[in-house]
Amino acid sequence: MKATDREGRKRILVVWRDMACLDPKIERKFLEGMLKEEDEFDEKLINGDTATPGFQSLDSLFKRLMEAD
Repeated sequence: MKATDREGRKRILVVWRDMACLDPKIERKFLEGMLKEEDEFDEKLINGDTATPGFQSLDSLFKRLMEAD
């Protein structure tokens, strides 16, 4: 999913994938290829861990938001 922050300044890419039977080598090749075709993003977020450079895991963000009162 492509998005911007609330101020419309940062371009954000969110990748959500099925973690079952995930092959990190195939995933990295796919994501790096996809990024070559897309414009630059200020933030790249993904569920779970990834070997692809430049992506941040959403897991800690979800945990923090779920625990917030």
